Amino acid sequence: ARHQIFRCAREASVHLKTMRLENGDATVEDPGALARQSAGGAVNALGTLVLTNVALRYNIAINGGGVYAEGEFEAHHCLLEHNIALECGGFLYAAHGGRAHIH
Repeated sequence: ARHQIFRCAREASVHLKTMRLENGDATVEDPGALARQSAGGAVNALGTLVLTNVALRYNIAINGGGVYAEGEFEAHHCLLEHNIALECGGFLYAAHGGRAHIH
């Protein structure tokens, strides 16, 4: 089955620490599905998302193989590998004014 690992609402402020987010799949191809269902293989974040010491590996989506972000996004000391987007943003797709800071 195809599943994103996390979805974060617009009003959410989420900080994930010391974990692995692997094998997320947001390749929904149903024409009736919401566009956001196919964005962010591991995480679809509309609000603030901060990742610290997180491994994002082997995730896939139409846009934003690893992360789709519309709000503030920060990544600190993260392992980012083998994230695939079928259209845009292999690891990260920052949309609709989303801002990203990767340290």
